[in-house]
Amino acid sequence: MFRFAEGPFQIIPDLKDGPKTGYEAKTVKEGLYVRVDMPGVEMENLKVTWEKKKVSFVGEAPRETENDAGGRNYEGVLDFSSGPVAIYGVKTNLQNGVLTMVNDLWPK
Repeated sequence: MFRFAEGPFQIIPDLKDGPKTGYEAKTVKEGLYVRVDMPGVEMENLKVTWEKKKVSFVGEAPRETENDAGGRNYEGVLDFSSGPVAIYGVKTNLQNGVLTMVNDLWPK
């Protein structure tokens, strides 16, 4: 089911369960779990880098039809510079356009 927002061509899907945004972040036993929706991105077009206090990710999805103006570009940064934590590793998985990351943080 879809509902229309104010203005032409603005369609908002009615989400019944789960997060209402294109990302989710929560603390789990292994560290910080992050899920980001990146439709159309394949593993070869994804780059994830990390330093002691930041995790950056960039993904590109190709143009899918001749009607598309172009492909989609996604990027984001998890910035922990204001907190007393350090990042010691990032486990990533990309499946069906959904990037999941578990960030190994210290202290836990």
